Amino acid sequence: MRGAKGTYRFSTGPRLGALFRTWEINGKRESSRDPAVKIPAGAKVLSNFQSLTRAETYVSIGAPDTAALRPHGQGLEFVAVDHPNDLYTGESFAFVVQHDGKPLANQPVEITEAVWTSDRKPQVVNLTTDAEGRVSFPLQRAGTWLALSRHRTPAPAGAPVDEYSHSYTLTFRVLEP
Repeated sequence: MRGAKGTYRFSTGPRLGALFRTWEINGKRESSRDPAVKIPAGAKVLSNFQSLTRAETYVSIGAPDTAALRPHGQGLEFVAVDHPNDLYTGESFAFVVQHDGKPLANQPVEITEAVWTSDRKPQVVNLTTDAEGRVSFPLQRAGTWLALSRHRTPAPAGAPVDEYSHSYTLTFRVLEP
């Protein structure tokens, strides 16, 4: 691959994580992440989900191209409108939040500045997608940023939980022009 120009996607792929289960029985609330612990018969289930995460970033060699930006069409993801490796202060970064290839309207997105020292608190921006699942982040400060969104769906038949809690994180860098 040495010398091959273009944009490359680096991804964890979809990864099942911890179970989160909370129930109430005999007026007492209990919870467990241990898959060996079963929810007791007769308990009122308050939550029963498993995390399903994907984290991605893009690297470009030479000029950015769009081949690696093609959507997966499965799970939670951000589909770039603006190239995540061609972002400069004074512009904006637009993307569409999708689940299984369908845009998510009114979906919360949290964008956090990556801060490498303890003497400065990171800037956090909370945005919400429009009716077409699109969000636009104004690029006011150079640096590295993490965009995160979470979305719950029913788990497939046979899963050990009722729901999946999808999370998607995209790391991107904003440069000075």
